[in-house]
Amino acid sequence: MAKSDRSASISERALGLVALTSCRHPFWILGVAAVLGILSIAMLTRARITSDVLSLLPDDLEAVRTFREAQGSFEESRLLFVLISYDGPDRLSRLGSFAASWKEALSSRAEIERVEFKNPGRLGGYLDIFSRAFFQYLPEETVAKAIEALADDDEIRRRVRVSRTALRSAPASSQRIRHDPLGLAEFALGAMQGSEGTFRLDLESDLMITPDHRHLLFTIVGHEPPANLDYARSLLAAVREGEVAARRQTDAADRIETAYTGGYLFALDEERTIKRDLLVTIVTSLLAIHALFILAFRRIRALLFVGIPLTLGILWTFGFFILCLGEEMVAGTAVFSAILAGLGIDFAIHYLNRFEEELQTGASLEQAIHLAVVRTGGANLAAALTTSATFAAFLITRFKGFTQIGFLAGSGILFCLLSMTTVMPALLRLLGKKRAAGSLPGFGLGRLGDSVERRPGVFLRLSIGATLLALLYGALGLGGLEFETDARELRPEGDVTVAVQERIERTFGGAFTFALIAVPGESEEQVLQETEALLPHLRSLVDREVIASFHAVTSLLPSESRQQAARDLLRATLPPDRISSIRRILDEEGFRPDAFDDALQRLDEALRAERIVTARSLDEAGFGPLLERYLREGEQGPVGVIYLYPKVNLWDGPSRARWISQVQEVLPSDRAKLTGIVLLSQELAALVQEDFYRAAGLALVAILIISAIHFRDPLLVGLALLPVLLGAIWMVAGMILGGIDLNYMNIIIFPMILGLGVDDGIHLVHRFREGPHRSSFLIRGTGRAILLTSLTTIIGFGSLTLAKHRGVSSIGLVSVIGISTCLATSMFLLPPLLATLKSRIVRDPTEAGS
Repeated sequence: MAKSDRSASISERALGLVALTSCRHPFWILGVAAVLGILSIAMLTRARITSDVLSLLPDDLEAVRTFREAQGSFEESRLLFVLISYDGPDRLSRLGSFAASWKEALSSRAEIERVEFKNPGRLGGYLDIFSRAFFQYLPEETVAKAIEALADDDEIRRRVRVSRTALRSAPASSQRIRHDPLGLAEFALGAMQGSEGTFRLDLESDLMITPDHRHLLFTIVGHEPPANLDYARSLLAAVREGEVAARRQTDAADRIETAYTGGYLFALDEERTIKRDLLVTIVTSLLAIHALFILAFRRIRALLFVGIPLTLGILWTFGFFILCLGEEMVAGTAVFSAILAGLGIDFAIHYLNRFEEELQTGASLEQAIHLAVVRTGGANLAAALTTSATFAAFLITRFKGFTQIGFLAGSGILFCLLSMTTVMPALLRLLGKKRAAGSLPGFGLGRLGDSVERRPGVFLRLSIGATLLALLYGALGLGGLEFETDARELRPEGDVTVAVQERIERTFGGAFTFALIAVPGESEEQVLQETEALLPHLRSLVDREVIASFHAVTSLLPSESRQQAARDLLRATLPPDRISSIRRILDEEGFRPDAFDDALQRLDEALRAERIVTARSLDEAGFGPLLERYLREGEQGPVGVIYLYPKVNLWDGPSRARWISQVQEVLPSDRAKLTGIVLLSQELAALVQEDFYRAAGLALVAILIISAIHFRDPLLVGLALLPVLLGAIWMVAGMILGGIDLNYMNIIIFPMILGLGVDDGIHLVHRFREGPHRSSFLIRGTGRAILLTSLTTIIGFGSLTLAKHRGVSSIGLVSVIGISTCLATSMFLLPPLLATLKSRIVRDPTEAGS
């Protein structure tokens, strides 16, 4: 059917000029393409893959700003944890000696900021450092109880007798009793309840060691965040070298086991996984696609016709990506590049299929090239624009992972089309030749085409019936299509770093999963006061078992007003002769009072409360690094952080949402903001779903506009879109049937399927309108190309199922289902529907009878 509209003639003239240039100047075309490819390779060598979660979220998001304000000043993300285990004699001494040697070996390494394996906040360190200001650390109600215990001689006598009994039954407790004969530590530990997380440690030791002395926690603090992968590698190398040195200095070192975890390990594991997945998926995709090409076109040189322009198109894409968006590439985006092989090759299939078709009809080599480009180029361009527009719709999203994928795939499709339309004709001109008639495999499409032509109504009824069943199943089983919000479920199975983290949690009874409350203030004192105002609310959360515990800066540094209140209460209620009374009672109960001189001297200082504890005094006492975890000077002033350890699994979406609501209900200050890396998942889930609807809507509008411009007929537009709309319904039913959940990564497939699946409809309607108007011809010719393009796209996406990263793998699985269902609806529904509506599609009666 001749095209009469002006836009069609302009398109054909432009495509004809491209074909003519490629045929007459093939070496120039190949030379320019090669130069651009070399420049792209140079750009690609500068690319850096990042797995930083924050890099995926928009900077203007309030949750991100709050988290950066809290985490940016603190070191939680810069921790490398080592679990040191030993099950032999003299465990406490052996583990402590090994850790000390390791720390010494790391002391001169520039990569390391600090090493910790001791816990000065525990009993011994607490009494040594804080006992001189003991009462100033206690809440007002606890201060009153402590004062009441000291004001009554009978209560003092009872406490001394308890210590005497404990000493007789457990002589090992003599050191603790010498420092605290009255058992006043119970008030300190009560005040600190919740400030030590949920870790189970030996309170008699100043090491981060379990009560059975079999496991010690060794912590390394780095200078740079885990997102700096080069630094992460150098840090880990330094730590391992230090371990080797420590083993040389430790007896029975071969029986000491170490296991590493933390953000640095997660980042490096992610990079290794992505690189492995990238190599496996691209190699598998290219090999399988080229094998399919050999099977479909039965010439080895077809690999050159397709492989060279496909490779160039992908290289141009990466060069353009880095030129426009910079060198940093999100991990998922890098793996996603594997699908370009499956998408970009579609244009080559349609060109090569038409080229072979024209050669079979007797056209010369140059005529076949010209006709393939001119007659197929329009449909290829429309298909490329619809698919590219689908990906481009992700450019308006706020989720940076979607933005990068949209830019890479959207531009990549156009670059692959450009390469196939210019480089491929040049290669065909140099290397192409005619073949014997009927030598191309038909894949059984001839019989299918004949069946559809004879019984179009049967195929229509079957397709409509299958759609109704899919709709019914989807409506009944839609509850099974859930959104997976646990990002850990997307990591590779058997992840060693995750296993070590879980082992530490089981061993120490602690939790790596925590949330943060950021408390900014105009002054340090204001931060401390606002933090103290939150403590009763947080204790209520502990009582209600919403949180297991919490850390707060006030366990280390009470506000000046709180300290002053304690001092005033002491002076107002406690008799001045308490130390003399205590010495007398100790003597009466059989203790030597002079054995407790140091403890009583510190208690006397605490009772007189002559000094206020400040951040400076803590820093001078060696507590500066510990204090910095909770209080630092930020960009807008001092910021305090409270660490919350939840009772629920924060990675579970519904549980997390309820937990956030429960915590936010008790936060009385608008200035106190709940945040944390796990809580960002809540924002991420909402952002991804919001972006999904926005991108899907925009993609559908773009597809409608491009299809309308190409066909200029609402009926033809509707027919072209019908297979992908029904295919999407079948896809959802298939996902529910297969128990496949949505997640942050595979949700992108739904808008993509619109662009990928509509290509089949565009090519079929375009060719049917061109003529001859028979289902059998349509399925044998264009149907063959559609089958091949669908298979190559399935291969491109299907290669992702081989990825170890389960998020990437799920993209491949969902894509294979969606592309397969769109192929089925295109082949079984559209040809008989076109044949049924032929009289309305073909306006010329003479053509309708062709």
